[in-house]
Amino acid sequence: MTSARRGFLTGGTWCADYNRSVSHWPGEDGLAELFEEERHGGGSSCNLALDMRRLDPSMPVETVGLVGDDDDGRYLKATAEAAGIDTRQMVTTDAAATQFCDAYVSRKSHRRTHIFHAGTGALLTPDHFDFSTTRMRYLHLGLPGVHRTLDRPWHDEPNGWVAVLKKARAAGLETNLEHVH
Repeated sequence: MTSARRGFLTGGTWCADYNRSVSHWPGEDGLAELFEEERHGGGSSCNLALDMRRLDPSMPVETVGLVGDDDDGRYLKATAEAAGIDTRQMVTTDAAATQFCDAYVSRKSHRRTHIFHAGTGALLTPDHFDFSTTRMRYLHLGLPGVHRTLDRPWHDEPNGWVAVLKKARAAGLETNLEHVH
């Protein structure tokens, strides 16, 4: 059955990344200079979906995600649609703000520090994942540790991630799970 399938379905983290370049990472009560700031789509689901479309514009890509009814949510959805990603399962909610991450890179050490707001990521559940109509071959899923509901037990499963992976495998998809690093 998988041989007739083609493409990638990404699920999980769609967040607005605010990338900031600073002079150095200060200690508590310290001070650092901000040099530049950019907003991009981020998170494992967003990153793989966009990267696959850049690598091969003919590759079909679908996504499952939850974004807020706010500027960041509209930005992420528009970014996905502009890249040709199927967003039928990218749900907009007014129950929380879109997940975002402030990513600081130190010009001194070149190390990155991430501070995130879970927002809509905390509300994503296995019920948001419908594999009944997809023709994609692979499910790329992530990021455990930043999705409160998926990180907890779900019905008879140890957590929501396991529930999603089992549901995907039962629907004939090959699966991959990306962890936070």
